[in-house]
Amino acid sequence: MKRLLVFILFLGAILSGCNKAEHNERKWFDSQDEAIQNGLKVEGISQDDIISSYDLNGELFIVFKKEIDGKLVVGVSNIANKDDQYIWYRNGAYLHAQKDITAYLSTKSFFGNEFVFYSGMTDQDSIRIGKFDSITPFIDKKTGIYYFLSSKE
Repeated sequence: MKRLLVFILFLGAILSGCNKAEHNERKWFDSQDEAIQNGLKVEGISQDDIISSYDLNGELFIVFKKEIDGKLVVGVSNIANKDDQYIWYRNGAYLHAQKDITAYLSTKSFFGNEFVFYSGMTDQDSIRIGKFDSITPFIDKKTGIYYFLSSKE
């Protein structure tokens, strides 16, 4: 029985390692648009799920929504550019979008720069979040999803 347990654990480690290698495989593209289209395909979303794209400290980020297990979640990906090649890069979990609850996560861009991503939902036109209500996030009027990305201090 002990040998069977060890074998099962060993087999599980091998299978999860193989699975992880496939997930971490990255594809580079000749254009930013091709990288975004591939990212949408990888995420299982459409162009309509993109909430925003914006530049922060010279890096392009895409904020998007998707549904997982019946829950609305928000993600942020970085479009990196290296040697005139582009890649969709998401380093971090999704945030469950909930009304009047601000969630946040620490994430890194492809080049290792650290950021903090905040998100939630509201039915208000303007809100303040963060320590001492010091942040005014962007609000997507169609969905009520709010978000803010800042450099990690």
